[in-house]
Amino acid sequence: MTMDILASYPETPAPKRRFPLRGLLVGLVVVVVLALVGGITVAVRGLSGGGTQPEGVLPAGAFAFAKVDLDPSAGQKINAIRFARKFPALRDKVPADADLRKALFEAVADSAGWGNINYAKDVEPWLGQRIGVAAYAPASGAKGSMGSPRAGLPNVVAALQVSDEGKAKAGIDRLLRATPGKPRLGVVVQDGFALMATTQAAADQAAKDAKRGNLAGDATFSADMKSLGDGIAAAWVNMAGASSLLGLGMAGIGGLGMGGLAPSTAGQGRTSYVLRFDGPDALELRGSSTGGPALPAAKAPLAGFSDLPAGSLAAFGLVGGDRLVPVMFAQLRKTMGATPGTAGSFDEMVAQAEKELGITLPQDLSVLLGSNLVASLDRLSMSDHQVVVGAKVTTDGDKAEAVLRKILAASHAHGQDVPVYHRQTKDGYVISSGKAEADRLTANG
Repeated sequence: MTMDILASYPETPAPKRRFPLRGLLVGLVVVVVLALVGGITVAVRGLSGGGTQPEGVLPAGAFAFAKVDLDPSAGQKINAIRFARKFPALRDKVPADADLRKALFEAVADSAGWGNINYAKDVEPWLGQRIGVAAYAPASGAKGSMGSPRAGLPNVVAALQVSDEGKAKAGIDRLLRATPGKPRLGVVVQDGFALMATTQAAADQAAKDAKRGNLAGDATFSADMKSLGDGIAAAWVNMAGASSLLGLGMAGIGGLGMGGLAPSTAGQGRTSYVLRFDGPDALELRGSSTGGPALPAAKAPLAGFSDLPAGSLAAFGLVGGDRLVPVMFAQLRKTMGATPGTAGSFDEMVAQAEKELGITLPQDLSVLLGSNLVASLDRLSMSDHQVVVGAKVTTDGDKAEAVLRKILAASHAHGQDVPVYHRQTKDGYVISSGKAEADRLTANG
């Protein structure tokens, strides 16, 4: 099962923010993701796109993985340039041969404590263009968290590409010494990457394990990622592995996806994602669910996506949500337990929600999601910094209106009056956080 999100970005520059960073691992990952997802800039140097990827140097056996690649395939680079040049705010400020690494470094240098570090002298000579992070089972005997004796914190290893192994270790050490709190990370430089972990012993072990077998050599992982194609960022989660290795029954809820994309059944299967440019006009986040029990196939393709308001900043579509809900509930019940009267069991949580909201689950949730749902974030709302979202759903309009009235009444009873506008349509209902948006969603074109 796959789902797509297509998004463009407004030409108004994003407000400046300061991020308190704690160490090189967090600093590099956060700033790269913010730059790519936030639309700060897209720039490239050259069109190689080849060479070793982070998964090629990280140890096998991870249950979760994510990476950012500032040196993707030639097609992705060309589309990135064309995409960026559509925005006047970026066209004149970022030349096609700009160094994105420098832009990212300078964006966080002050808040990371790196204000006195010279990028050209101390960082550029050794910094590569790829970074990957993988999570592994906690060490044997690790004390649990979240109420489970087996739920220890996972071991996290990062792989940062370096262009000069001889200078990389000294450069990373200097960044760490300059970071507030002087965090200690274990670092091993090999095969064109710096492997970093929370301790030197962990980094040494990761380096040894990677020599015996790397993540890219895992046939299942490679097949999942290959099916999604090229991109500038990617992520992968083995839900079954996460649930069993961490001892978290709730881990299965992560199967609803990272942000609800490409749902995987609770605690089972694997989810994979890639962020890529789909031609010069769209930035696409594509998700895929594999390896779990089969989900019900959609009866019809998604409809109404192109009929959303022309001013939409981002759009989302879901088909067959009404049929997915019962499957998800059944899997969550299986994973979390269904002993009647047991605190924390899935049935107990459902009963509590039904009591507070006055609805019946999963039936009423199926009605709300309907057979076809399209939603949008209104671009026009960005001028006053208010988020205006709306959705148009194909379902039983009478039943949906009844469910919505119950939920809003319950919200009011708890002192939470959420501004929601909803109205029936001939084939369902429209709901939004603004009256104008509701009008736009019901208007033709």
